[in-house]
Amino acid sequence: MKIDRDPQLSKKVINYFDQSGFKLVEQNDHSLRFRYSSGLLATWIFNPLKWNSDVVVVTTEKGIKAKFLIDTTAQIVTTEVKEAWKIFIDNFRQYIIDGIEFEKQNTEAAKRARRSLVKMIAWTFLGMTAGALIGAGINYLTGLTFMAYVGIILGANYVLRRQLILNRHIDNPINMRL
Repeated sequence: MKIDRDPQLSKKVINYFDQSGFKLVEQNDHSLRFRYSSGLLATWIFNPLKWNSDVVVVTTEKGIKAKFLIDTTAQIVTTEVKEAWKIFIDNFRQYIIDGIEFEKQNTEAAKRARRSLVKMIAWTFLGMTAGALIGAGINYLTGLTFMAYVGIILGANYVLRRQLILNRHIDNPINMRL
C-alpha cells in the first residue's frame, strides 16, 4: 500500500500532524516526513509536544509505521513528559484507525507535562536558595566568600540530579506500528 494511492490515509496522517503544528517537509510514494521546529527557544518551551521533533510515516506491506524522533537536548524529561508523548502517539494510532477526536487529550497531556516541568524548575530554585543560605552561613562563619556560590550550585545540582534519577530521559526514538 502506498500513501499516495490511498488519499484518505494520506489526508488523515497529514491532518493529524498539521493540526498538531507540524510541517510536512518531505513527501514521496511511500513516506511522509513531518517536523516541528521550536527554533532557538526550544530550551524554554514547557510544552513537550512543541519541542523540536521529526516524525517519519512509512507505508509497509502490513500497514504504516511511524518513527518519532524527539530532541530532548537541554530539556528536562519527566514522567509526565513521557506520558504526553505516549498519549500523542496513541492518539495518532487511534485517529488513523478509528478517526477519534484527539486535540483535547493531547492538550490535557501537554498541560500535565508543563505543570511537572514548572514544578521541577520551582524545586530547582528552592534547592538553589537552600544552597545559597547554607553557603552564606559558611561564608559568615569562615569568611570564604565563594561558599555562597558553591552552595547555589550544589543546591541546584542536588535537586536536579535527584529529580532526573526519578524521571528517566527518553533515550531512544519512539517507534510505533499500526
